[in-house]
Amino acid sequence: MRKILTSMVATLVILGALFAFSGVATADKPTAITFEWVLTQNTQGPLINEGPWSASGVVSDSGDMVQYLHMRPNKPALSETTLTSDLGTIRICSVAQTIAVISEDPFIVRIEGIWFITGGTGAYAQLSGHGTEVVEVNVDLAIQGLPSNFGTQTGTAHLPH
Repeated sequence: MRKILTSMVATLVILGALFAFSGVATADKPTAITFEWVLTQNTQGPLINEGPWSASGVVSDSGDMVQYLHMRPNKPALSETTLTSDLGTIRICSVAQTIAVISEDPFIVRIEGIWFITGGTGAYAQLSGHGTEVVEVNVDLAIQGLPSNFGTQTGTAHLPH
């Protein structure tokens, strides 16, 4: 009887440990993430924007950002963005879904869309994620060559440990 009881306790301890470790695995589930940036538009050539970025949530980092815009007739605007930091790079593709003028003085355009992570390097090589994006472009500032694009991307991301 004592051997049976000891065996049952040992089995319960092993099962408890398995459940505890499976709880650790659930920490790798998608978690909230937010990217924010302020970019300066290139008004003299290709549609390339540059500036600083920061992230919070599953990624807490900051660095420099380069964004290439692709404007196509009768199709949604696309952007390909590379975020760099000392820890690696994150590549993001965004698709504009709506574009609207929200103010005429100053002249501000609001762009709403979706984003998804297309790749990364270093600490972000396994990062994946997607979400929604809101960008407000102060056209008056852009024309002056000043920081003019204020963006926020929110969503979920997964960074395996």
